Amino acid sequence: MNEISKRGIALCIGEEGELSDVSPYFQVYHFLQYHGDRIIYVYGELDPWSSTGIQLIGRTDAVKFVVKNGYHGSRVRDFTPEQKDLFYSTLERWLGLTLARQ
Repeated sequence: MNEISKRGIALCIGEEGELSDVSPYFQVYHFLQYHGDRIIYVYGELDPWSSTGIQLIGRTDAVKFVVKNGYHGSRVRDFTPEQKDLFYSTLERWLGLTLARQ
């Protein structure tokens, strides 16, 4: 794909010559990096969708988990014990509650 910038709009030319405006993607990505507080991102290491996953830059109160050998259907039950501890402690901090951990 080739990227073209025209009047502040990011366009991609697909394999069949179609144009797509990808600027909403960049707007959402920027919002999540700078204003996306209290969001938990879960990615599978082997999931192709992870290639467009968020890169946290330390500007928000958000956490990102990558499940080793995981795929698109990765869940909390697939986390390592350390990841589960961070997951539950983050939720407890955000909610002001003590959760039953499984």
